[in-house]
Amino acid sequence: MAGLSAAAVAVGGAAVAAESDKPRADGGTAQGWQDFAIILKAGIERRFSADDEVARRFQRVVGERQSKGSLPPSVLLSAWVSERKISRIVVDDGDPGALASEIRMLLEGEDIGTAPADMPQPVRLRFVLRPRAAAAPAK
Repeated sequence: MAGLSAAAVAVGGAAVAAESDKPRADGGTAQGWQDFAIILKAGIERRFSADDEVARRFQRVVGERQSKGSLPPSVLLSAWVSERKISRIVVDDGDPGALASEIRMLLEGEDIGTAPADMPQPVRLRFVLRPRAAAAPAK
């Protein structure tokens, strides 16, 4: 599976942690934004490591890119969520080429849950991708 970790999570271009400490006009805080960003990150991580044909194709591309030395150290994604689904994904940095296409095919349309109505979008997430380790041969 493509191993990964989220190095940073941001909402509307600002770090979630910083946003969650700012009071909103209604006197509340953006804790709901932070909670949803964590849900979104976990959903994307699950999708990256899934065991279906689309996910395996993504994982092959990650492995091929690493073997050629062209896998970016991390990938910054902007995600828009509408009607419980990831409606749009943009790879914001680097030149991942086929990797960006595979990421969009893997994630767009994925049911992720309902974003808070007042949450600024896109939600920006940075992931470190690692190819799936080869399984040890059975003895």
